[in-house]
Amino acid sequence: MAGVANGSFYTLFIPNNAAIQKAVNEGFLPGTGTAPNKVPNFNPASELERQQVVRFIQYHILDKRNIGADGVESGAMTTVLKNNLGEATTIFVNNTRGNLLLSDMNARTANSIPANSNLLANRATIHLIDNYLQFIY
Repeated sequence: MAGVANGSFYTLFIPNNAAIQKAVNEGFLPGTGTAPNKVPNFNPASELERQQVVRFIQYHILDKRNIGADGVESGAMTTVLKNNLGEATTIFVNNTRGNLLLSDMNARTANSIPANSNLLANRATIHLIDNYLQFIY
């Protein structure tokens, strides 16, 4: 995926199934049908829809940061997603012991789900979240 390099540190925020359905219904991910029961399109044919998925994923990845819900590091953090001018986009992370509260550029919030968070991968930490994050282009 563009923007993700081997050997770098990342934090991935993965929206749960309900959040993905919400993103599809609200038009931030491709789907067919009408809300509230749109069907996610897991293999979009158009380049526009493929780029929509890539941007969605990139905005849910912190760039060069490996954050756990340990209460240590909070603040505005850059994501892998770049805007049309090539500048990094940000999300705000409020890190308390046991929970991460995320705020996007639209003041939408998402909480980490502790039972399915702080999962370690190769140079990355993965957190399940209860909402999706919305970027502004």
